[in-house]
Amino acid sequence: MPKINGSQIQDRQVTFGVDGAGSAISTGLKDWVRVPYSGTIVLWELTAKESGSVVCDIYKSDYASAPPASGSIVGAGTKPALSSAQRNKSTSPAFDTLTVSAGDYLRLNIDSASTVTKIKLILEID
Repeated sequence: MPKINGSQIQDRQVTFGVDGAGSAISTGLKDWVRVPYSGTIVLWELTAKESGSVVCDIYKSDYASAPPASGSIVGAGTKPALSSAQRNKSTSPAFDTLTVSAGDYLRLNIDSASTVTKIKLILEID
């Protein structure tokens, strides 16, 4: 991996985006991605265009069941969220399932949202 001043650039990420086109984003199933490599989710980072609140869940499936409509990897863990904030992250995600395999599909589900009109959720995989 490339290094800058001793730090590693993390290039193994998957990113989800939701854009309400100027209106508050709605709840429900949103964007999905295919994970091109196996590994462990080591960080999530959630940012919004403006301060607000949102709670996200992430579903996982294999290719045969893609895109996933259920199957939370967070489960009883701590969901990526903003609470009257514009950014939040966790370097120790508390998900029930942290491992992904090459070819898995991940899908973003918005459990609740208020005020935010655009968000990005980044998962780093090591």
